[in-house]
Amino acid sequence: MNQRHWTNDEILDHIYGVGPEDGHDRDCPECRERIDALQALRKARHVEPWVPEEFLQSQREAVRMRVSHGAGLAGAWWSAPAWAALMVALAVGLSWPTPPAERLVAGGKGAPPDAGMYLEIYQTISTEEPRALAPMHALFEE
Repeated sequence: MNQRHWTNDEILDHIYGVGPEDGHDRDCPECRERIDALQALRKARHVEPWVPEEFLQSQREAVRMRVSHGAGLAGAWWSAPAWAALMVALAVGLSWPTPPAERLVAGGKGAPPDAGMYLEIYQTISTEEPRALAPMHALFEE
């Protein structure tokens, strides 16, 4: 027999089925008494909610009626107004004006006058090597 008694946490864990399984609850009458007292208190405080059988039966019937008549989300989604709204949204999306292809290319026809400057700034920023290292290349040229 284990000489150490279970702590309150170990007893609660045991009651809920996640506690120690070393057999101490069978061997120690003091711990067994504490376990039984807590289980009795738990059962006394546990109250099943009372729901009338007629209420449950009416709910079952309402569900059966909705399922048999096809009402619900599936019936509402595939209705004619939903299809019409979907088709209008698709038509508007496909007919939305897009900018001409020349404006999409930097420096193309109709580009803003500063496009060259922006392109140069982008190329300067996008280099992997910092600008301060450029003079270092002259030291290693032959």
